[in-house]
Amino acid sequence: MSKERQIQNSFIYLIPTLVDNLLPFLTLPIFSRILLPSDYGLLALVQVFATFGCGLSNLALLGVYDRSYFQYRHDARQSVQLLFSVTGLVVVNSLALLAITYLIQNPLSRLFTQSPQHGDLLLAALAAECALCLRQYYLFFFKNREEAKVYVKNYLISSGLTFVLSLLFVGALRTGIIGIIYGRLIGHGAALVSLHRRVLRVAPFSWSRAMVGELLKISLPLTPPIFYSSISKQFDKYMLGLLSTIDSVGVYSIGQKMSYMIFVYMTSLQNVFQPQVYQRMFEREKAGEDVGKYLTPFIYISIFVGLLVSLFAEEVIGLLTPVEYHGAIPVVMILAMYYGFLFWGKINSVQLLYKKRTGIMSLLTFLTIVLNILLGIPMIRYWGAQGAAWSMLIVGVLSGGVANVVAQKSYLIRWENGKVFAIYAVFFGASLVMVLFWNLHVNPVLRAVAKLAGLAVYLALGVQWHIVKKKNFDLVLSVLRLKALAKAAP
Repeated sequence: MSKERQIQNSFIYLIPTLVDNLLPFLTLPIFSRILLPSDYGLLALVQVFATFGCGLSNLALLGVYDRSYFQYRHDARQSVQLLFSVTGLVVVNSLALLAITYLIQNPLSRLFTQSPQHGDLLLAALAAECALCLRQYYLFFFKNREEAKVYVKNYLISSGLTFVLSLLFVGALRTGIIGIIYGRLIGHGAALVSLHRRVLRVAPFSWSRAMVGELLKISLPLTPPIFYSSISKQFDKYMLGLLSTIDSVGVYSIGQKMSYMIFVYMTSLQNVFQPQVYQRMFEREKAGEDVGKYLTPFIYISIFVGLLVSLFAEEVIGLLTPVEYHGAIPVVMILAMYYGFLFWGKINSVQLLYKKRTGIMSLLTFLTIVLNILLGIPMIRYWGAQGAAWSMLIVGVLSGGVANVVAQKSYLIRWENGKVFAIYAVFFGASLVMVLFWNLHVNPVLRAVAKLAGLAVYLALGVQWHIVKKKNFDLVLSVLRLKALAKAAP
């Protein structure tokens, strides 16, 4: 794929990312004045259960499907058969899990929300999350076929419907947080139906037991680590609900929502670079020699977004929400560093999946959970929402560092270490200064000067490495023209 085509696809994939992150922030000034922090806290705890359930029903098949697609990419019939085989299994698992949830919804509600009265929320949230997970398989299918327009169109269907229906249910009908969940369910479900019909144009429906067996051989060893990983990622909110207050869960979830846009943005870039990395691995014996250099600009761009979120969290949260939500500001700054560091997880998983070393991931993820428990409990107890964020960051860096060492031993990528170190040094340094200045109530003028200084240093690095340069800006501008976008994907 040419550099221009990659930049074109980067912008096309960025469209749903921008929309997906912009729309919730458009609703935040409305919802935060209708819903209390405790409502957001309840929504977050219900989503913890839904995430666990989705992890169980998927059996770690999404990443395995993404890898296996390239084995069948030259045969349209087989590539479609692979998609329907894996999604058929996930549908059966999801329906079984929904049935079990319906039967024991009250005990589950007590376990996750400390009250038996929210079983309907658990069931609706699980259904919405299962629809979202199924949608991802179809989106990955079109991503790997490099049909960026189909990917974006259906992503926007989901986001747009979710936005409109959430406003209708919560803003107009005053249904409370279940309106947000219903909006997600209908939005993701509509996109899923549209994508399914589009796949049938490529090849008719077919199913292969042999393909399912082949995928399960790789995915089953991955299921415990993926499930543990979902526990690890949601553990902060669950422990906040147990050790602190449901209001603190709500404030924390607002901060996490804003900082999570970094991870979502990195995922949109991953849609561009991951197929290229896999192709290099499958087509060249020693692709690791140039993969590191290829990925440096993606690291720089990803962390640039993380830096912007961290530096200007105060302005965004202060503008969009009432004062009772402003405790989310330092949470955003801390979690921005955490999500920025997770870039390495996207690469490590590719290295381990390529070498089929999925079993080692169980041990690494179990280590992460143990560290989260040991560190999270005391930090949450003493520092509440900020303690939960610090715990996530510290454990993420420790476990991510170990995972990177293991992945490098499995498949060596020669990174540009000097540039990578400089990127993270500026990012972490500026973010830590912002957290310190906020907690010490440093003069706003001095905080603004520090923000501009951090941004200037980071841009200077991009100029020095020829990532930020006129040629790339000209290429970006050409891509942004409607004519170029029209040619970007079939």
